[in-house]
Amino acid sequence: PSRLPWVQVRLPSLPEISVGWRAISGTMTVLLAMLLFFLWTSPICQVVSVEVNGLKRIPVEDFNHTLGFIGKPIFTVDIEHTLSNLQTNFPELAEISMQVSLPAKVRIQVKERQPVLVWMEENITKWVAADGVAFPPLGDNHPLTVVKASGSPPLIAQPDNATAEQFLSPDTVKALLSLQAMLPAGTQLIYDE
Repeated sequence: PSRLPWVQVRLPSLPEISVGWRAISGTMTVLLAMLLFFLWTSPICQVVSVEVNGLKRIPVEDFNHTLGFIGKPIFTVDIEHTLSNLQTNFPELAEISMQVSLPAKVRIQVKERQPVLVWMEENITKWVAADGVAFPPLGDNHPLTVVKASGSPPLIAQPDNATAEQFLSPDTVKALLSLQAMLPAGTQLIYDE
């Protein structure tokens, strides 16, 4: 028998892949960056509108303009700053609460102060609530008691926990309302320093 020469056959081999912790960490970092970019720019996470309950006199458009986060990512909404900003810009709000939820929902619940008297001083007219907080007149809810003043009322000490600056003390408001009740209907009160 004839002998065949020895033939050696080599099959192609696959390279040995060794995945180290750096490769896994790098891949996870890239994936997280892509996810954050998607969430930051996705229309799903953009604040489109704000649900506001409890407004009676303040237009929702004014409210949304003051908020300033329409069209921005929900992640940029700062609740404490927003509540402080709303209280500063809308002293007629007695209570404000806010809820933020995903994907991009903002709910605000407010309670407006009810005006009980009108304070007219030179060319400035203010409404004043029972707690003494003054705010600009807005809407058709005209209080019955009108005070024409030749000057500003005396300054009062502000409590540390006050949410809005008081214009009159609550006792002064109560006294003015009691005085008005004793006078004929339509009589205006006069305040002089």
